[in-house]
Amino acid sequence: MTRALARRVRELEASGRIPPLRPPRDPLLEVLSDDELRELQTAVTTSKHPATDPDDRQRAKERAAGIYDLARARLASNTEGKLP
Repeated sequence: MTRALARRVRELEASGRIPPLRPPRDPLLEVLSDDELRELQTAVTTSKHPATDPDDRQRAKERAAGIYDLARARLASNTEGKLP
């Protein structure tokens, strides 16, 4: 997309004349660092891969759940006392 076209799309999205082309990012993912996002992606991929050992898949699921819990805690601490 050219810069002019991208700018025009953003203007139309902002005015409400067209719906956003990209879905909004998940706020949980916004509070994670790049390293944590990569680790989460690896854990999710490992937990779903059929050739992975079942014990490793379970550990990967637990690691992914731990990263999500960390993100939830950060998001809660970032929004404490703030009005929506």
